[in-house]
Amino acid sequence: MVTTGALATIDEHLPGAFSFRIKATASGALFLVLPQRDPAQPRFWCVVVVKCAPGGLVDSSETGWMGKQGLRREELAETLGAIRGDVDTWLAEPSQAHLRTWVLTSRPSTREDVIGTGVLTGIPKSPDGLSQARSPRGKGRK
Repeated sequence: MVTTGALATIDEHLPGAFSFRIKATASGALFLVLPQRDPAQPRFWCVVVVKCAPGGLVDSSETGWMGKQGLRREELAETLGAIRGDVDTWLAEPSQAHLRTWVLTSRPSTREDVIGTGVLTGIPKSPDGLSQARSPRGKGRK
């Protein structure tokens, strides 16, 4: 983990990966920074920040934030590398003011925040709101 002030970048030992996690040092809230297709221009990419639940899963009860838009695929490595290298400077840009406020003032997600919200999409929910695990098709069935 690399702490640069109000935020820490979590080193996940995934060489070449574009996505990474950041943590607000004061609150402990965890976020995932990743590229996704730009909804306004699907041939391009954008930088998205989403809040994470305990264990690093995306907290689907929270709406994510869209950062830089209109990126070509060739620009992703450099752009996300620069953000990862200095998250504080990126969030200090005037265009990121609302995102910075959200990241620095969010409380950490709890287990109760994510139960029944579909964090693990594709896994059916039981009547009590807990996920039911199923074996994949063809495995463990006769």
